[in-house]
Amino acid sequence: MFKKIIKFSFIILISAVLVSGCTFPWQKKNSATSVEVKKEKTKEISADDVPVKTKQLMKFSDYQGLEKFFEEKSAKQGSTSGIAREVINRTETTEDFSPINIQVPGLDEADIVKFGGNYVYALLRDELKIIKINPASEAEVISTITFESQPQNIFISGNNLVVFEFADQAKVSVKVFDLANPTNPTLVRELGFEGNYREARLNGDYVYLFTDSFIDYKKGKSLIPQATSQGFTLSNDCSVASDCFAPEVFYFDIPYNSFHYFNIVAINISDKTEPISGQSYLINDEQAIYIAQKNVYLTYTEAIDEYDLEQSAKRELILADLSAEEQNKITEIEAVADYVLNTAEKKVKVAALMDNYLANLGTEEAKAIQLKISEKMKEKLMARSADTGKTTIYKIALNGKNFEYRGFAEVNGQILNELSMNEEDGYFRIATAQSSVGARLAETQSEPYSNIFVLDNELKVVGRLENLVTNEKIYAARFLGNRAYLITTKQSDPLYIISLDDPTKPTVSGALRIPDASTYFYPIDQNGHKLIGVGYNMQDDDSGLIKAKGLKISLFDFTDLAKPKELNSAIFGDVGSDSIIFEDHKSFLYSGGKNLLSLPIVLKENKQTVFSGSLIFNIIDNKFVLREKIDHISPAAKLSSFLNHDYSDSVVKRSFYINDYLFTFSNKFLKINSLLDLSLVKSLVLIEDEGDYIIAPVTENLPEDSAGAILEPTAETLEQGIKEAVTETPRDNLIDTPAEPVAGTSTEVLGEAPVETAEENLIESPSY
Repeated sequence: MFKKIIKFSFIILISAVLVSGCTFPWQKKNSATSVEVKKEKTKEISADDVPVKTKQLMKFSDYQGLEKFFEEKSAKQGSTSGIAREVINRTETTEDFSPINIQVPGLDEADIVKFGGNYVYALLRDELKIIKINPASEAEVISTITFESQPQNIFISGNNLVVFEFADQAKVSVKVFDLANPTNPTLVRELGFEGNYREARLNGDYVYLFTDSFIDYKKGKSLIPQATSQGFTLSNDCSVASDCFAPEVFYFDIPYNSFHYFNIVAINISDKTEPISGQSYLINDEQAIYIAQKNVYLTYTEAIDEYDLEQSAKRELILADLSAEEQNKITEIEAVADYVLNTAEKKVKVAALMDNYLANLGTEEAKAIQLKISEKMKEKLMARSADTGKTTIYKIALNGKNFEYRGFAEVNGQILNELSMNEEDGYFRIATAQSSVGARLAETQSEPYSNIFVLDNELKVVGRLENLVTNEKIYAARFLGNRAYLITTKQSDPLYIISLDDPTKPTVSGALRIPDASTYFYPIDQNGHKLIGVGYNMQDDDSGLIKAKGLKISLFDFTDLAKPKELNSAIFGDVGSDSIIFEDHKSFLYSGGKNLLSLPIVLKENKQTVFSGSLIFNIIDNKFVLREKIDHISPAAKLSSFLNHDYSDSVVKRSFYINDYLFTFSNKFLKINSLLDLSLVKSLVLIEDEGDYIIAPVTENLPEDSAGAILEPTAETLEQGIKEAVTETPRDNLIDTPAEPVAGTSTEVLGEAPVETAEENLIESPSY
């Protein structure tokens, strides 16, 4: 089913590309002047420069310098190829609608569903459906666009429909359609970019496309990203062609283990005559990236290579003990030209010679030298500890078609993922955790700890909370308003609350021990005082292992940070139950104004899928009240005698409301329910039954109207383990019932708690 994700990860994909010429077209030849940026300079690297590792951002002044860089690095490291992976809506309208759950308010994110006016635009499989939804009871698909490969995401801006499509291998196609006639959308522009789609944002007239590309450098092969327009390759020299694409190429002065490009492209969708602009950043391995409304933050965490550490220790300790013949062999190996043996190959050959020496030692002598090697590794680790386990943050400003590097900063610890970063009111906030240096050196590690840093607009650290000892490793973090929430890994997860009311003094304000694993949190008020948590119901099995047995939602109250509470919770399903929320947070819908919660869920009982759809709740008197079960399993699937077939098309991927209607979308259906009583208004079939979307087996001896029946509030199904507060209520009692605040609560910001005593503020939530 869904891949279970206990942390939010958003990783990097990347694009290799063709280019010609000797100097960058944005520069005059032989130009080598520094480019001034705010608080930072971007040094330009020519063919003769040999950079040192300052962690600063530098720009190649010509393609010769870039080519020489690859030649040197590929000779030392072997192949420069590398693979990176993955990551992540809102439409302009005056109607009452629910924006899709986005990470940055005010910045439109590309998504699989968009809506505006009388239409919904939805991607499923290799198609885009345009659905007329007014009137709701007569909703219908009025046109379908079929793509040769799988479309990824879309934007709607005025009459422009922008579709991002995976084309060929490592290529993103950007297609713009004119929607003046929604029944017959017209393709008016098609662009192509080598690379893998990462994210896209819409801000004003500009679409920002973020791609990743791997690099497999070979002499004479293209060096930078290639772009096409209407099927024709764009020139990389804007001095000879107005319709061109000449991205600047930047280099982070850091140790490189592999090479990837992170590419930013700006496309004016209102003026197709404006040339597309872009920049490419040469990055190392996987790096978390946070995209704010006007800025992009790239991060890099330097890690310690345990193998290199060990080989360095061995060399220092035993090289002198090798025979003269063996020492000469090592000298000869290391003197070989890099194009004959690269650095990695040399290391392997030298290590083999030293390991052969160790293998021929006596037992006691071998034990003694291994102990010395371990001690030497620890010594080297301590010597390097000040320079490793740190995260470097690079800031790039987006301004229309222009990009501006604004500088970099460095903080202690390792970034978790993009949800561990946030920009608010001119401040950049980041949560980091202790980095690991491998099992061999585990005894040198201290208790797990976490850090919170606050940086101003110039990337100066103005506030910090360091070495917060949590006893358990932090695996998730989220910034909500002026608070940060840190979640740890074990079954009884302490949820730590960090107050950021004073950006210069982040403080531990409290902690709540939760008996289960909440992996996704969503604020239900503007101040972040109350949160909904979604996670797994964790239990010990007979063998003592902790396993997820069903899903759990919780309502938390952090109004009084010194006394946080779990107000209510509910448990659903059995082993194997899951939610798409854990891998796609846009699938979650909550509206305080409508008092509406839509939870996409797949439930299993006794290893059989019994429900795939969305559970609809109100929150009344600080309790979850189950209002409706919107089922996306087709009737044919329920009545089929086939068992355990694929059910992915029945997963609810998006929920949203427009005016008085709630919409739930899966590949199978677009279902429309009235917000007045949640009665079904329209069930629009998007994919006809194909005989292979079977969910639940037929249960013998059931009444005809209950074959395949699911989720009735009984002890065996939905209410197995569900808390007393989750109840069915009459339909005429539902929407717009406000969630009552907790009587007598008030916001109290504590003084800064000593980091060693964070556990003292721990509050046990009630056990059920």
